[in-house]
Amino acid sequence: MRLLSVFLGLVLSFQVSANNTWQWLHDCQQQNNKTECTVWFNQLDSVGKVNVKHGRQTLPVEQHSFVQTQSASANALLLHLQGATVTQREELQKGLNGLLDRQQNFQKFALYASSGSLQVMAPLGASKAQLKQAISGVNRLANASHPVNDLLSVIGMVGSSAEQRRVVYWLSVGTNISQPQIAQIKQKLAQEKVRLVILNLAVSELARNSFPSLSRLANEVSGLYINLAAAQWAGNVAKLADYSNNGVRLSVDTRGLCGRKKLSFSASAHANLSTDRVLNYPTCVNTPVPVATESLPADSPTTLDPSETASSENSSPETPASTEEPANSGELETPAGENAEPVTPSTVPTTDTPTAATVIESAPHWLWWGIAALVCLLLLLLFFLLKKRKQPVSSKEAEQEQTIYGYLMLPSIEGSQRFALDKASSKMGRSQENDVVFNDDTVSGIHAQIKFERNGDVVLIDLQSSNGTYVNGEEIMQHKLQLGDEITLGSYQFKFGG
Repeated sequence: MRLLSVFLGLVLSFQVSANNTWQWLHDCQQQNNKTECTVWFNQLDSVGKVNVKHGRQTLPVEQHSFVQTQSASANALLLHLQGATVTQREELQKGLNGLLDRQQNFQKFALYASSGSLQVMAPLGASKAQLKQAISGVNRLANASHPVNDLLSVIGMVGSSAEQRRVVYWLSVGTNISQPQIAQIKQKLAQEKVRLVILNLAVSELARNSFPSLSRLANEVSGLYINLAAAQWAGNVAKLADYSNNGVRLSVDTRGLCGRKKLSFSASAHANLSTDRVLNYPTCVNTPVPVATESLPADSPTTLDPSETASSENSSPETPASTEEPANSGELETPAGENAEPVTPSTVPTTDTPTAATVIESAPHWLWWGIAALVCLLLLLLFFLLKKRKQPVSSKEAEQEQTIYGYLMLPSIEGSQRFALDKASSKMGRSQENDVVFNDDTVSGIHAQIKFERNGDVVLIDLQSSNGTYVNGEEIMQHKLQLGDEITLGSYQFKFGG
């Protein structure tokens, strides 16, 4: 049974993926050739510039972040610290104080605690001084009796605020939630229009995978779930201040779009994010092009129809052409006089000198096919020449790429799982483009990199990850690995071995 719980915890914890990262506060609106959208990113990593495309066409975009517009938000922290040690609570206090340092003046925060009964430590909109005073009392909190009931109460209190963005951050050491309770929380969040962020504050390694119902709850309510070891509490709790500000208002220039169109949105944080939106624009109207009926000036250049050219060349220079309307509109009048027989346009003789348009239209089809084949042949020849110029990989580099110089060993109940390191550079992270993929939200999209140097050193490099990279419990930016070193990436711990 314990093995099943651990397995479910690992699987469910990374189901909160980029599929729900893009969360739109309302449907995109069309105003004066612009499409206005507001997106609130469901992740801690700050998102930069957003690009919008229609097919291959990149559309002009104006964007303003929530920080730039000073858009207000309501944020409530609910602490559930049953079983946490004094040292762990002090680590949490550091994180909460770090959160206040990053708090913007247009963000409202409240602090609640499950301690016997629900305690209001600092109400919504409390000053920083009040919040700091409340944080100093974290060590005195007692054990909780009904954490789920406390969560429902806090959701109701935050939902009554006037701010458009409302968040409850549930900082819990872990609790088991039944499916009916999950359904009740989901209904309450939808009713109050509140978003839920769950931080599983693991007091031990075993506790990190002992509460799969927490990640299942976050997945069902399209919230965010973060599983943290005790050493990671402070840094990640401080980042919560940025969560409600992680969004933008977009104004996309969509003039010329009509009918049902798909817009592709993309952005980058530690990993590339993308999504599509199908929007309905006003129906396309095909306006007929009017045909000009005015006479051109006498000195304007004109292109004559071949029949007209023939008629003008065969007319006598001494006898002017008749200016009277022909009796029969279906016939052309000859300039030879009254005794000439009228002829239809099809019987008018053509000139011996064809116009430029006639020459182009009469070009044989095989000539165009020949030109196309010649162009393809030249492109193919250029391809082979460029391919031939590429230098082959040196035998030393090839040997370096193919030699296994180490293993990453991930301990589990069923035994160690090994990842072979056989590339000169191996990247690790949540994104599928990595060489070693960890499907867990505590691991950044591209988290870290292991490089095999020419001198035989194996170096671990942190790639500006959210939760940091640790070796033997110490956070590192770059570290030369030794056999037996213990590496921590998010919720994963593994050893480097030979």
